[in-house]
Amino acid sequence: KGMRAYRTKDWKTAEAFFVNALAAKPARPETQYYLAMVQHRLGQNAEALRWMNASQAGFAKAKDRRGRHCAAWKREFEKLIALE
Repeated sequence: KGMRAYRTKDWKTAEAFFVNALAAKPARPETQYYLAMVQHRLGQNAEALRWMNASQAGFAKAKDRRGRHCAAWKREFEKLIALE
């Protein structure tokens, strides 16, 4: 449901579903990644960076290459935070 809301750009609904998903499965990197992206879309880049850090750590622990994608987003969030 969170992905459906995300795809339709219903950021607040997506956020609620991803928070619920994280409560059911804490520290799941995919969920943390999408929480980061939702926060970014909501203009909360510091919070997005926090979630992306958690996501990248989870992907690294699992030896999942998606962590590299997280690094690129983290750089983007850091740039945006510096402009705020």
